[in-house]
Amino acid sequence: MAGRQIELKSGGRTVASGLEWGAPGGSRPALLLVADGHAPAEWAAFAERLSGLHRVIALGWRATGNGLAGARRSVAGGVVLIAHGGACKDAARYAASDAARLAALVLSDCKADDVAGLRVAAPVLVLRGRQSALMSHAEAVALREAFPGSRLIEPEDCGS
Repeated sequence: MAGRQIELKSGGRTVASGLEWGAPGGSRPALLLVADGHAPAEWAAFAERLSGLHRVIALGWRATGNGLAGARRSVAGGVVLIAHGGACKDAARYAASDAARLAALVLSDCKADDVAGLRVAAPVLVLRGRQSALMSHAEAVALREAFPGSRLIEPEDCGS
């Protein structure tokens, strides 16, 4: 099922738009940043599963940078930030600069070189589907090693 259209506002202006799953005020928010060339709707199955635990807001790659900071300010509470592909770099940079507001950082299908040298105080989870053609197991391990204390999860029957 497709999520509901949402506009995130900060300071009275729209800072990002995307799709939302779950109760708007009910549970901890999870901002899902999808990579360039992908649409938030492509993550509907993942977002629906996650919506039992989180209010999931999927944003396109244009929400990175200043848009990400505005999107973060527009939702209350400690946010779980989930990033995919090229959006990982901006998400990790943001997490390194504003970790006090993040409950966790989840990275999927990104390169360790893109986040090298960044220190993130929030817990970091590296997520890779075992059947992923986008990220090898070795790349996932390298990404996990880029963040001391992070975890790697590789669910079966995931990735393509």
